[in-house]
Amino acid sequence: MNYVAIYRTLSAPPTDAMTVARGDDYEVHLHPGPLAVSYSTGSADPRSPANTITLGQERREFPRGSYLIVATRKDTTSGSAWNAAKDRIAQLVAVLDLEFPGLAHEKVYEGLMLTPATPMHVTWEEGFQFSPRRSYAPSDVATSLQACADRVQALSTQDSARFTLAARWFQRATDATNSIDRILFYYTVLEIYPTLGDVDVPNIVARFLSDRVLAGLSAKDVKARLNLGRICGFRAEIVHGGKASVTSDERATVSDHVERLQAIARTCLRVLAGLPPGSDLQRFVTTSG
Repeated sequence: MNYVAIYRTLSAPPTDAMTVARGDDYEVHLHPGPLAVSYSTGSADPRSPANTITLGQERREFPRGSYLIVATRKDTTSGSAWNAAKDRIAQLVAVLDLEFPGLAHEKVYEGLMLTPATPMHVTWEEGFQFSPRRSYAPSDVATSLQACADRVQALSTQDSARFTLAARWFQRATDATNSIDRILFYYTVLEIYPTLGDVDVPNIVARFLSDRVLAGLSAKDVKARLNLGRICGFRAEIVHGGKASVTSDERATVSDHVERLQAIARTCLRVLAGLPPGSDLQRFVTTSG
């Protein structure tokens, strides 16, 4: 597969496209534009009663300018190859910025790039992951979203600032496709609220949820059933142990960590916003796990 990142740069554009670095599995180019990249799309079909994917193809075009193209090639399309491709991109962009600060000024595209050899390619970073379908009526979305937005707008200055900061990290987690990144981002949400900067995230979150959401459970039970201790330990392994990827043997466990953190972060943000806490945690706390 071919995986690329394209940046607008702060340098003068070259007269012609030029290769500035090349390795066994990567190339780095400066390009004056115009240029285009085609990629496959796969989206769930909302009309289908089952989990199905509608395949398509899109094309992004970029006008004349000054561009940096970082491209990497992998022989397979497995999750490990996808992770390796993204890691290589991250390494190269970091090296570029260390040597030429600000050169990679604005990322305009990152993802798979179709070639004549691979005219259709749809995959996800850690494999295909399906979840039970949920259907939302547009009228319900419109009504509820307006009410929720109004509640957030009515928050105090302090709570609004904290919600805004946490929301930015929650959005990063929602948009991310890498489980390691999602764990770090969702965990940061909990550090912002309800932990409020304290280092004892598992116990403070457990007490908060016991007091505000899960009144029938003690903080000790909440911590155990949500696996907060294990999740905190895994997060420490990422940050302090430099763990950058998930092995195939870890995938199910890490996916469970992500689902729990997402549900916890969503619940805490709903409380902060003055909304009903919802039922996201129920499937985790009804049985020990």
